This record gives sequence, C-alpha cells and structure tokens, in this order.
Amino acid sequence: MRQVTTNHPEGVANERIDTMGIFDKAKDALNGGEGSSADKARDAINQHEAKIDQGIDKAGDAVDGRTGGQYADKVDQGQDFLKDKTGNL
Repeated sequence: MRQVTTNHPEGVANERIDTMGIFDKAKDALNGGEGSSADKARDAINQHEAKIDQGIDKAGDAVDGRTGGQYADKVDQGQDFLKDKTGNL
C-alpha cells in the first residue's frame, strides 16, 4: 500500500490507495501457508506428473503440426522447460 497526496475538491489531503495487483495476489496465494491452495496444487501436480507431461508433449506436437515443424527446436525447448518445472515442485 502506498500513500498518495491528492488535491481533492473536498479538501482531502491524503488518501491511501491499495496498489496490490492481481499478480501480487497470485504470488501471495502461491506462497501461502500450509494447507493453502498452492500446497494442494503442488500435490496434484506431483501426483499426476506423468499425465501433465503427456499433455505438454501433445500440445507441443500440435504446435509443430500447425507450424509445419518450423519452430520445432523452440517448441522442444519449451516442452523441456515445462517438464523440468513440473518435476521440481
């Protein structure tokens, strides 16, 4: 939260404005305490890692098919990155 000085017509000198954005709220949710939604999401990802990896492969294959394999190296790099992230939760 930050404090902002305004020239309000009714003479309000200072006004507090909540500047927390949607990404800040998401970050706080992911860094939440035990039993949080983040913990539940991590558990679900770890429990279904093989299925998630299959989905990543399927999505990458679809992109390769739509682009004629023009970006296959980048798609493979993205797939590897995502699989690494799901494996480290």
